[in-house]
Amino acid sequence: MSELLSTPEIPTNRTLKVAELHLNWPTKYVKIVLSASDGAMLTYEFFGDVAETMMRVLNTANLTNNSLHKRTLTFILANTPITGTISGVPE
Repeated sequence: MSELLSTPEIPTNRTLKVAELHLNWPTKYVKIVLSASDGAMLTYEFFGDVAETMMRVLNTANLTNNSLHKRTLTFILANTPITGTISGVPE
C-alpha cells in the first residue's frame, strides 16, 4: 500500500498519490504530478523561493519517519488549495 492523500473536493472522496517528482536546482523549479483514484493526473509547478525551500528541505530530510512521498503530499497540502488527510505506509 502506498501513501495516499484523501481529498474531500469534487469529485469527492478520491485519493491521490505521487506519480512524479521533478527537481531542477539551477532554475529553482519543482514539478509534482499526482495520480488520482479516478484516473486523473494533477500537475503542480512551483518556482523560485517556494521551490528552493522544498528542495532544501527534501535534500536534508531524514526520511526514516516521513517518506519522500509523505513529505511531498504534505507540501501539496501546505502550498495548494487541496485539502485532505494523508494515510498509508511507504512502498
